[in-house]
Amino acid sequence: MCRHLGWLGADVTVSSLVLDPPCGLRVQSYAPRRQKHGLMNADGWGVGFFDSSLQGEVPRRWRSAAPLWGDASFASVAPALRSHCVVAAVRSATVGMPIEPSATAPFTDGQWLLSHNGVVDCAVLPLTSSAESVCDSAILAAVVFERGLDALGDTIAEVGMADPRSLGLMSWPPMALGCWPPPGATPCPSCAATTVWCWPASRMTMRPTGRTCRTGTWLRSPRRV
Repeated sequence: MCRHLGWLGADVTVSSLVLDPPCGLRVQSYAPRRQKHGLMNADGWGVGFFDSSLQGEVPRRWRSAAPLWGDASFASVAPALRSHCVVAAVRSATVGMPIEPSATAPFTDGQWLLSHNGVVDCAVLPLTSSAESVCDSAILAAVVFERGLDALGDTIAEVGMADPRSLGLMSWPPMALGCWPPPGATPCPSCAATTVWCWPASRMTMRPTGRTCRTGTWLRSPRRV
């Protein structure tokens, strides 16, 4: 499985979320506290954050196919990166999927950030030419981006029903985590990211607080996911 982090709140350094906590993603990638199998997330890592240094906000990413714990360059720069909205992941690749930066979450279309955990049969995913990689998560992200936020619940339900594994029949529930512009706003580079949405694919009928949708949970208060 992969491990994910989401932050929406006050401006903080990326290091304070990903590297510094004693149980942060870096430590979780090689020494998780509550897991007996799949202990290592050595197949890459990625951090996405919204950069407000320019007019509006732009999602930026730093991704690698190497283990997070060995990246000294990222560790030296992460304390200087600040954002109010961050999505990060460490990866344990599904057998048969490529190990490359483009297959590592978070994914983006230049407006949103999305991170996905679990396995999806690529054969059930709609055809798309905009995926960053042939990895299942990258294709799923591209489909979500193309269809838009208003169709998100229907997209996840459609894929979940087509592939029973993505309905939580494995030993862990597949999960996706995203940072989006304000609900109802037209996605654009100047939109501020104000919402983190986290949904388990095994709960296809969950109703989020504040907005009716077939799946998902809105998180509006500053917190980690």
